Amino acid sequence: MSPLALILIGQPSLRNQLKARYLDAIDQRIQTRYQFQGFSEEETRAYIQHQVRVSGSVQEIFSEEALVAIHQFGHGVPRKINTLCSQSLLDAFVRENRIFGEGHVHRAMNEM
Repeated sequence: MSPLALILIGQPSLRNQLKARYLDAIDQRIQTRYQFQGFSEEETRAYIQHQVRVSGSVQEIFSEEALVAIHQFGHGVPRKINTLCSQSLLDAFVRENRIFGEGHVHRAMNEM
């Protein structure tokens, strides 16, 4: 057994970079690989609702339509979900809305 264990975590481009010929020795030593496929729609909804609760809100702030649009655009990828939610929140704040709907999400998607 090797005295060194290494865990590599990165974007999908990391997998492609490890395929470079000069990194063959490292690529050959990777024993386990896993690629995150993204959250399901239900998991995306739960993730967003959890983040809203953690932020201190006691009420739901995204409409059902907004949650569906966020999942569809973000493909269940947390980084994209976070960015889209932040942009949607900013759009709603500027428009002085308390509930964030599908329109906010679509405007945020257009900005991205």
